[in-house]
Amino acid sequence: MTVKEIIAIESANTSSINLFKEGIFWRIYEKSAYFFTKKVKDLKVLKKFYKIVNCEVVYAGFPDTILSQIQVLCQSKNLKFEKYNEKQYSISGF
Repeated sequence: MTVKEIIAIESANTSSINLFKEGIFWRIYEKSAYFFTKKVKDLKVLKKFYKIVNCEVVYAGFPDTILSQIQVLCQSKNLKFEKYNEKQYSISGF
């Protein structure tokens, strides 16, 4: 998924966390990064300027090896953890 597509998804996002698989990491962007660090697990949030969208984009991430731990953590907080496809998950129920 491209940065443009992710920004479009995040600009319409109002109450969920979108996780995107990139290589061996899961990335969380913009509003999702904010929701994730406040509601699920504290992560280091970074920002990077992307020429393609002409702005800084906020993101955080974690390795694929701890995805199952994140899922268990979400379930313990009564959050809904849904799989869209092999490269995208959603967390909701705040």
